[in-house]
Amino acid sequence: MTDETTTQGTMPQFDCAAWRGRLGMGREKMAEYVGVPKHTWNKWENGSRNPSGAAARLFHVLQMIEVMCPQLHAELLPKNRSDDAGGTNE
Repeated sequence: MTDETTTQGTMPQFDCAAWRGRLGMGREKMAEYVGVPKHTWNKWENGSRNPSGAAARLFHVLQMIEVMCPQLHAELLPKNRSDDAGGTNE
């Protein structure tokens, strides 16, 4: 996450591709992880759309859990996440 804020000034902007890369997931698994259709994740990652306030809040919470409770976070990750980790052009 960066320190930039959205145009609404409520939630910090973040780099979806960097977050996905850090977690070692392909786009399909990342969409599954956050509970959205693959095409929605693709639009967020390529910058053609921005996550809504609720989605941005979810991302923030998931990133906090990732840092503060890695064991809990591991339980939230989709199984077999490495099977499409290299698929950046899905």
